[in-house]
Amino acid sequence: MLLHEAIAHVLQTNGRPMSPSEIAQEVNTLGLYKRRDNNPVPSNQISARINKYLELFRRYPASRWGLADWPDNL
Repeated sequence: MLLHEAIAHVLQTNGRPMSPSEIAQEVNTLGLYKRRDNNPVPSNQISARINKYLELFRRYPASRWGLADWPDNL
């Protein structure tokens, strides 16, 4: 699974906007994505990937992220 797919999976499963650190924790706990060096995915890598795929993700208040097709009022 690619990292942006893992992020989308975590958000879809939880059904709510989440911070990059919350997303990273969930991705690592579930083992959805493995880095080449086998280290856990840090939250800054989650943020970088989200910003690369803004067609998939949207920003919510309090530095939280959700899926692009979610409503404004989550």
